[in-house]
Amino acid sequence: MKRKLFYGLAISFIAVLLFSSCAGVKMPEKYTVTPNPLEVKGDIVNVSVQGDIPASSFNKKAVVKFTPVLKYAGKEKELKTITLKGEKAKGEGQVIKFKNGATISYTDSFKYEEGMETSELFVEPQITKGKKSLPTEEIKLADGVVITSRNVSTDGKLYFADEETAKALGMDANDYYEKSTIVSKDFTVYFQVNLHKIDLKLPLNKKNGVQNQIKEMKEFIDLGWSVESINIKAYASPEGEERFNEGLSEKRSVSAKAIVSNIYKELYKDKKSNVKVKNPEAEYSYNVQALGEDWNGFMTAVEKSNIKDKNMILNVVKSQSKPIQKEQEIRNMTLIYEELKDEVLPPLRRAEIVFNFYEPKKTDADILEYALTNPSYLLNKELLYAGTLTSNIDEQDKIYTAYANLFPNDWKGLVNAGAVKIIQGEYGAAKTYLEKANNLSPNNPMILNNLGVCYLNSNDFTKAKELFNQAAKVGANTAYNKGIINIYEGNYTEAGKNLENESCNYNKALYYVVNQDYDKAKQMLQCTPDTDAKYYLSAVLGARLDNKKMVIDNLSKAVQANSDMKAKAGKDVEFINYRTDSQFINIIK
Repeated sequence: MKRKLFYGLAISFIAVLLFSSCAGVKMPEKYTVTPNPLEVKGDIVNVSVQGDIPASSFNKKAVVKFTPVLKYAGKEKELKTITLKGEKAKGEGQVIKFKNGATISYTDSFKYEEGMETSELFVEPQITKGKKSLPTEEIKLADGVVITSRNVSTDGKLYFADEETAKALGMDANDYYEKSTIVSKDFTVYFQVNLHKIDLKLPLNKKNGVQNQIKEMKEFIDLGWSVESINIKAYASPEGEERFNEGLSEKRSVSAKAIVSNIYKELYKDKKSNVKVKNPEAEYSYNVQALGEDWNGFMTAVEKSNIKDKNMILNVVKSQSKPIQKEQEIRNMTLIYEELKDEVLPPLRRAEIVFNFYEPKKTDADILEYALTNPSYLLNKELLYAGTLTSNIDEQDKIYTAYANLFPNDWKGLVNAGAVKIIQGEYGAAKTYLEKANNLSPNNPMILNNLGVCYLNSNDFTKAKELFNQAAKVGANTAYNKGIINIYEGNYTEAGKNLENESCNYNKALYYVVNQDYDKAKQMLQCTPDTDAKYYLSAVLGARLDNKKMVIDNLSKAVQANSDMKAKAGKDVEFINYRTDSQFINIIK
């Protein structure tokens, strides 16, 4: 940081010479104060002062009390005292050898208070020799406290409970509204051994009520729901010859298709029908599969059966390497085990017919209208979804507040209502919603993250960091939010890591400024959205680059956008070199 200050980073002042009758104390002619100006990191200001006491200049009986004092806003903050003493002086302290002199290394830290940004750091060494006090002068060490790291934007990244976010976090996504919901309806038709013609009077078809299932399917189709697809899978039992069974399953798939066609033909002819589809194969997506012998079905059925020797049967079949051998073994065992012939094999001779329908939905416009005018008319999933259909924060507030009231035991509405309140700056209300959500769903990454953002905006950085760490442990991406705290605390190494993936972002630009990476800061600010904070930070960057035009142009814009920036700039030690500049004065007056 460039400073046109006469004391600069190495503060010079007239040496203090103090003499007694024949010897005195000569304090350092130069002090180096680091940093200068001082700088706050988090709530703490660190100060380091160094100076060299020349050889043969420190009276052997002298004692010096060195106590820096920060003066600000009519107040004084006294820092710690260090004691320097000559070789023959009594008491505790750093011994200064008369012959060699010494280097004073003073360090201290203190808590920042409002107003310290406009301050001066002084020291007036108190020198005694025996009972005699010697006169000294007050010396200025540093000017002001830089508070730029405290200018973080607390616009932490929030989570809204929706399907996409739930999936990204590995959470259950089934409780969210689907714009497209597929409803499947199915029935299965069974065939006589080695036959492909449909006989609805076949015992297995009668037992399973297949005729009624076809009737019910016809009635459901007549509701008029859009058809996504029609899937047919046809099988044969595996005791027959493989090539024959492949052809048989093909013929059974054709028979199954004929059932579907007949349903649509009947509806087409019915004057009262809502569905008029003459050729369903041309209208809809058909997926017909002739799958031949159902070996998996056979093995599963045997395993689930009560056949005493089922494990032996399974092992015999598995031991055969060729299908023809397996088929023969099954035929042989049907002579021994009636259950195979009567219970296991018949259900495998089948065709499965599955209709996939699109569940009718309200239009997005209707859902939003109901959400804003009559939210109780909507299902919970619809009402939660409605909040995604508007970018108006007041409308979102109305929708999620209604959701929280209608479904008070559902954390999703509460977390969204809390997120909206944070955006609106109502942190107390946000905290109420989010804490209730946290009780309903502990260790929820969305809730913990949003609670952290709530505390971040309330300037409780300690609690915010704790919550972000908890949220990260259960899957939330809290890097950006933690990066904000890193800047505030002055932990710029971690800030760089956590903000690594950010672009065109104010806080990323601030990180570059406080980390003194000014070229990158300038590039980042060029694409950062225009705000009063962006203009102000650009003016700070201009001051650090000793670019007056950059300071004046950007500070003017900052003040135009937010008049509070006048008082802020007037106190900010970043602009100390411009306090007598007429253009600067005109901007902040």
